Amino acid sequence: MASAASASASASHASPQGKRVVIVVLLGWMGASSLQMSRVNDVYSHQERSGRERRSRASLGVLGEGENGSSSRASLESGDGVVGDAIGDVDDVSKFIFINVPTPSILAMWIPLLAARYATHTLRRLDAQVKKLKCVNVIVHVCSGASKSIFYQMLEQLDSYPQLKMCMRATVYESGPVDFKSSRGVQFMKDATRTTKVPKLAVSAAFAALPILDTVLLPEFERQRRRFWRILVEKRLPGRTLLIASKADNISLIEDVERFAKRLSDAGAKDVHLLRLESARHMAALKTNPQEYVNAIQSLVDDVRQQSHVRSKL
Repeated sequence: MASAASASASASHASPQGKRVVIVVLLGWMGASSLQMSRVNDVYSHQERSGRERRSRASLGVLGEGENGSSSRASLESGDGVVGDAIGDVDDVSKFIFINVPTPSILAMWIPLLAARYATHTLRRLDAQVKKLKCVNVIVHVCSGASKSIFYQMLEQLDSYPQLKMCMRATVYESGPVDFKSSRGVQFMKDATRTTKVPKLAVSAAFAALPILDTVLLPEFERQRRRFWRILVEKRLPGRTLLIASKADNISLIEDVERFAKRLSDAGAKDVHLLRLESARHMAALKTNPQEYVNAIQSLVDDVRQQSHVRSKL
């Protein structure tokens, strides 16, 4: 009887609750473990994890390689059950839902059709969650090469999901976007050998193939790069854009990120913020500069909540 009453109450207050919910979509990076992604989630909720904590934590376990490089089927699960059930009375669970998307296959960075497929998969499931909650606030946190392997394709397809598009509030680029020149891509693979199972032999072969790639495939790669940067600028999400970059990052160069921030501002983006660090290596900002990282994310979340409060009064 109690569960039926709870379900009824949830249904009758779906819209007001939804306005207070923030969905954080974390597009993961190569080699990221579930624990590392969970720590990023914790920055948003600003709570220490504990065994008693009732937090809705979703996993969109898709897209090729997961934590151990193993392929996984799409699953929308959480520690408290399916997200749609776990959300219940939002105030009793959490004002945050975390949807973690592991890094797709590295091939998606150079094969647009593969990136588009992953993007469609993610958008459909995210759209289903938004429709269940009626009205929510969505933050997309894009890590490293995920900007190329999935996110820019999500932006291009977003017009097909009008309700979801209306809920988009902010974008975070962490250690990205990465400029995928051939040399950058190989450096990306080389760096990944420290944390993933990318064979060193494959990296050596990639370096050896650079002259051929630049000669034979350069026109196609350059076309893809131009389209990639154009979509990131022209189809940018509304609301604040936060870029987290470092001078010590040898994958996502600080110059590329600064140039991208300027392009966004020149294109009309009115709330672009760059957290410029000195010594953080690729995807290590939370580890090396925790206070600056937390402050930047907290400011973004506060801004999203303020926007939601203003809209709720309209």
